[in-house]
Amino acid sequence: GGAAGKAIVPRLDVLVCNAGVLLNEKTLTSEGVEATFACHLLFGTYLLGSLAMPSLCATPESRVVAVSSGGMYNTKFPPFEVAAGQSLEEPYSGNMTYAYCKRGQVLVMERWAEEHPTVKFVSCHPGWTLTPG
Repeated sequence: GGAAGKAIVPRLDVLVCNAGVLLNEKTLTSEGVEATFACHLLFGTYLLGSLAMPSLCATPESRVVAVSSGGMYNTKFPPFEVAAGQSLEEPYSGNMTYAYCKRGQVLVMERWAEEHPTVKFVSCHPGWTLTPG
């Protein structure tokens, strides 16, 4: 147990952000957030990682892995409302929303690496990993 009045932070060695969806039609979550943006970036990476950060920072040699995609190379990160599928000026594209979110994951990992130097942050494209066998 910990000292009286001192919060116990659970150990967390690795967080893998690998949830995903690619939809052809714009779909909103019950919170009113575009589903691809929510799953890949807002909830599945940013919110989950932010909530886990105290445990990650308290665990020596912890790491966060964002399973991104080479699809992000199709575009730069756009204005927020476009990435979030909320633009009224541009038609919805599931493929482009997916690419925006995957690029956004890499940007979040870069930012967190600066903000939390005791945690290792990694972004990867799963198709470019060398797996024996």
